[in-house]
Amino acid sequence: MAGLGEVCTHVVSLMFAIEATVKLCDSKSVTQAPAYWLLPAPLKQINYIHVDETDFTSAQMKKHLDEAVATGTQETLLDETVLIQLSHEINKGPVKPAIISIVQPISDTFIPTEAQCMYPTMLSDLFD
Repeated sequence: MAGLGEVCTHVVSLMFAIEATVKLCDSKSVTQAPAYWLLPAPLKQINYIHVDETDFTSAQMKKHLDEAVATGTQETLLDETVLIQLSHEINKGPVKPAIISIVQPISDTFIPTEAQCMYPTMLSDLFD
């Protein structure tokens, strides 16, 4: 312990942290030594790459994903009358999602009340 009567534990904790950091910096981890792990018999060499470059997907999962992307999905487009009718039904509910504010007949109800107020004309507008 450090200090008089071993009461300076903050100094000891600082020295411990410095010692632990020096030990970690000087030692090698198992991933830094290329011959640490035993290679499988058919492999002669392993090329080391970063984690962000590694593909962790299995071959079967990749095959299913490739098939799904290749086939694609069929899009169904809404008719404008169906969209307006659906928007009116949604607008009747207590919660009004913001997406229906862009539908033309309903968008007028989304004007803020401050913008709807009739204010007197400004004096600068009277004299052009």
